[in-house]
Amino acid sequence: MLAANTLLHNRYLIIRQLGQGGMGAVYLATDQTFGSTVALKETLITDDLLRKAFEREARLLNSLHHAALPHVFDYFFESNGQFLVMQFIPGEDLGQHMKKSGRGFDPQLVLKWADQLLDLLDYLHSHEPPIVHRDIKPENLKLTARGDIILLDFGLAKGAVDQMTLVSNKSLFGYTPHYAPFEQVRGTGTDARSDLYSLAATIFHLLTATLPPDALTRAESALNGEPDPLANLPAMLPMVPAQVSYVLQRALAQKRDHRFANATEMRAALSGAIRAGGVQSSVPPGGTLVEPPPATNPNNPWAQVPTVGHSYSPTAAPVYPSNPPPPGYPSNPPTPTYPSNPPAPAYPSNPQYGQPQPGYGVAQPSVPPTQPQAQG
Repeated sequence: MLAANTLLHNRYLIIRQLGQGGMGAVYLATDQTFGSTVALKETLITDDLLRKAFEREARLLNSLHHAALPHVFDYFFESNGQFLVMQFIPGEDLGQHMKKSGRGFDPQLVLKWADQLLDLLDYLHSHEPPIVHRDIKPENLKLTARGDIILLDFGLAKGAVDQMTLVSNKSLFGYTPHYAPFEQVRGTGTDARSDLYSLAATIFHLLTATLPPDALTRAESALNGEPDPLANLPAMLPMVPAQVSYVLQRALAQKRDHRFANATEMRAALSGAIRAGGVQSSVPPGGTLVEPPPATNPNNPWAQVPTVGHSYSPTAAPVYPSNPPPPGYPSNPPTPTYPSNPPAPAYPSNPQYGQPQPGYGVAQPSVPPTQPQAQG
């Protein structure tokens, strides 16, 4: 453990430790060059191959740019430690928040975060080579000051020792049981669909404040001829429409071939489920608007219609007609009609000729043309 006021890399001054695990720790530090607060992720691995792998990973993380990812500014080696210098996101993670509050989050907020995380996973999985996070869980999620979700990757530093498995002196992998898919637990390899499982398990936890059944328990139930503990997900998630539950249930399939093929497909399915079922907010009166106003119905400009991905608390303006339009404006103003050829004002007779001038709406006499007289 590094003591406070320790200076690393002749630049980063340790303030305090944020977390510790079996293979390292995370520290809060001050960047002496810019005076900013950063997070230092330390990994205690001395193997040369892992040292090179760490350097490649640091360069890769520095190249990633997404609103739901913390920025990686720098990396360095000191003594037996390897350090990543990352953006510090203050506040509690979502797991800590649930432990203190003892309840889940508002369904609209959870589904908003799910959409943001699926956009992030699409970004990561579309990278060349694809990046699989492998450790999505509430403890790796924080909120920015604006309420947007951030996915952290402090697994080695914050995970419990018994959650880390050293498979050889050249490879290290870990998982958190309640969020890891069956293929990750068995060590048979992970892909993009593994992250979708972990995200769905995380959404379940954020909605219910209850840990989802782990993959081994579900597999054991199947071997014993017992029903899957997640077989009736709509009944377990009464706070969201059944359509949303079915999307999560598919993402939580034990066999990865039964899940969504990618994050884009799952995101579209979730958006469609929200649009079809609607989601009721559980924010108590006095909550705040968390999204921009939804689009208005073009057939009735006074009626607001929900838009997929937009979340509201009860302080948002109620839907008309319960809230009447401003005075002087009809709820559905009629469109004035005009004649196809409106008449123009009549003009006075021309005193020289005694005939009215031609104009719109003035009947013209039908007079045969006069033959010109021959010149004598």
